[in-house]
Amino acid sequence: MAVVDPKWGLCCQEASIVNLPDGRLFALMRTSAGSPYWTQSRDKGLNWDPPNVLKDAQGKAYKHPCSPCPIYDRRGPEACSGEYFAFISNEERSEENAYAPRGPLFLIAGKFDPQGAQPIRFSEPKPYPSRPAGNAFYTSVTVVEGKTVLWIPDWKHFLIGKIVGGEWFE
Repeated sequence: MAVVDPKWGLCCQEASIVNLPDGRLFALMRTSAGSPYWTQSRDKGLNWDPPNVLKDAQGKAYKHPCSPCPIYDRRGPEACSGEYFAFISNEERSEENAYAPRGPLFLIAGKFDPQGAQPIRFSEPKPYPSRPAGNAFYTSVTVVEGKTVLWIPDWKHFLIGKIVGGEWFE
């Protein structure tokens, strides 16, 4: 199944992948459809299910332009903890530009739902502190002394480290 938008065409790209506790892989992707899409693999990435629009716990699609929407395991890349977080813009895509707006951003916290059609159930978006440059959100995560640190590139040569603490998951 392809993600096709009548105005912008086909665009489903930049998959961000996390491990689920039951061994599946979960990928979140930016699209030109106005929402991020997700897919899953039950065989370590050899085959993937058709992509689906990412929805909140009430079944409403999250709004997001064709912009990075990374997802991370709260406890680190190899943890399979069942707790995740992702970033969305929570705004309608611009009619003039499928790639805008790119900010401000919102954090959505997720918990593994082994019985759910969408295996991660996400929360209501919470405003995330803006980044000074407002550039594309290509980030990474490390765990330092038990704390999850989100690394955000700002401008061309600088990284900002922000702790993603338990308050985001309440």
